[in-house]
Parts: sequence; C-alpha cells; structure tokens
Amino acid sequence: MAFRRLLSLFAAFALVATTLTTTSPTQAAPATTGFRAVDITGDNGVVLKANVIAPAANGRHPAVILPSSWGLNDLEYLAQAKTLAGRGYVVVSYTPRGWWLSGGEIDTAGPKDMADLSRVVDWTST
Repeated sequence: MAFRRLLSLFAAFALVATTLTTTSPTQAAPATTGFRAVDITGDNGVVLKANVIAPAANGRHPAVILPSSWGLNDLEYLAQAKTLAGRGYVVVSYTPRGWWLSGGEIDTAGPKDMADLSRVVDWTST
C-alpha cells in the first residue's frame, strides 16, 4: 500500500514537471477562473484549507490534486496550478489536517489523512 502511494505521488510530480517544462514562453496563457480559497470538509468534519483554479471554459476537466508539503501551506503550488489550469486541468491544492490553518491533528499518511484525501477527491469531482 505504501508503495502504491509513493508511486502515485511520483506520477503526479512527473506530470507536473513534464507539463511545466514543455511550456513555450511565447505562448499566451489560456484563460483560467483565477484562484479561489475554499474550505473542504475532511474526515470527521475536519476543515481543510484549500484553493482551486480551473480552465475558464465550461465543462468537465481532468483534475490534479496537490497536498501541500510540511514546509508550506496550500499556496505552495500556485504557479504550477496556474500553468496546469491553463492547459485544461482543474487543480486543487490543500493543506493536510493539523498543518497551518487546517483543522485536526497531524496524521501524515495515516488513516485519517488518507480519508481526508478521499474527501478532497470527492469534493473535486462534484
């Protein structure tokens, strides 16, 4: 199970790195919705601080979810999120429980943290 989580994180970071390194500086940035700060209800009602940015075009879009690192909050990936949104992705970056302004107690990669991630995925798909 830990290997699958590690593999998933590696794949997400590879996607972000590939997307960001293939951007041409001469291309105009496509329209996005701009950043919106949101509260996402995690497991047992814990409030997770998050932000979301999406393509301006209506319709369904694939999503990228970025949990913040221990050193910074959900604002950590704003530049990457803007680039990804410009390429057609809805990007949700959130601060895991117990860190910064998110509620609850720290449970890094524990059952509560994984349940929170599931809630973030559910919130993103609505």
